[in-house]
Amino acid sequence: MAEKKVTEMMKAVDKATEKLNALNQTLQIVIEYKEKLAGIESSLNTKYLLDLMHLNKVDREIRRMRIIDEEVTIKYNRMLALETRAERLRTKLEDKANLDEQRQQHQNLLDSQHISFFAQRTTSYSQRNTLNNYQINDLNQGGAFNKTSGIFTVPVNGLYYFYFTALKTKQGLSGTSRLTVQIAQTSPPLRVLAKGYMDSSDWNGWFSVQFKAIANLVVNDRIAVQLLEGSIYESGISGHVTTNFGGYLIVRL
Repeated sequence: MAEKKVTEMMKAVDKATEKLNALNQTLQIVIEYKEKLAGIESSLNTKYLLDLMHLNKVDREIRRMRIIDEEVTIKYNRMLALETRAERLRTKLEDKANLDEQRQQHQNLLDSQHISFFAQRTTSYSQRNTLNNYQINDLNQGGAFNKTSGIFTVPVNGLYYFYFTALKTKQGLSGTSRLTVQIAQTSPPLRVLAKGYMDSSDWNGWFSVQFKAIANLVVNDRIAVQLLEGSIYESGISGHVTTNFGGYLIVRL
């Protein structure tokens, strides 16, 4: 009877041992699983931290880009404002240039309607059969007279008036008692418009010669004074100039 109980107890102990072993195995599995979960959790925490850092970085970059975008917008608006101002300035400059051109055209028209000149020599002249040139040219409306060459180039068709005055050098200096000067159209064919002549046997005297001309002329006709005989005298004293050549447009044709 006692042996039977012992046997039953041994069986109960074996079953309990089997259950205990099974529980140990289950516990080991749970422990391993928990360790895996802990690893996964740690990995997730690390990834979360990395993602959070990345998100913070992205957020900062977004804020920086917004600031840059705002700055770009401000600069773009400033550029548009500058372009607008530049366009207004360019328009004003163009308007001014057009106005200046219109004023110049108007002035040119006025000059063409008021053509006149007046020139003077300050030194004596004795180069015969040549064109007189001049040192003073205070009046030159229309810009048609060249004092260096002594030539007036007709700018518009019209009726013109010319005049010339000079002082004959005395015979004692020039060696002749005569002075002959003419206003001529030097552009081919040569045409004498007027001639001044003085003949005086006074050895020590100076005598003036004065003459004028009126002529119909066309564009590019060239008018000048020519010394043909004798010598033109100038004292060289400022304010005592006697050699004068002038002219003006009477009427356009």
